Amino acid sequence: MENTTELHAWLDEYSSSHQNPTNILLHKICVPTIAFTVLGFLWSIPLPKSIRQNLGYVFSHIIPMLVIGPTLAFYFRLSTKMAMAMLVIILCACALLAKMEQKQVRIFRVSLIIFIVAWIGQFIGHDI
Repeated sequence: MENTTELHAWLDEYSSSHQNPTNILLHKICVPTIAFTVLGFLWSIPLPKSIRQNLGYVFSHIIPMLVIGPTLAFYFRLSTKMAMAMLVIILCACALLAKMEQKQVRIFRVSLIIFIVAWIGQFIGHDI
């Protein structure tokens, strides 16, 4: 069952404290970016090789999945549409992380740098 009243209350509270157009733009950029980097941090947590081999590629990233599951459950509780949108976004983020991993990008390091820059953007937005 959807809890749209709670969702609307959260969105109303959020919008009342975010009126400046520059602040809104920074949030639209920085919040999803921070979420992506957190997923990147979780993706980077190493599992022992024996576990990775037994789980297969998809489940070798069990740690992010343990966070994604409850996150999606939270969104489904608020709104099915929002949860479906989040599912698409999360799947795209995971696909990007898998591609980065395939290209041997240092996901943790890249995530850390982007995380810091995005939070700086958030702090700038809050001061506007």
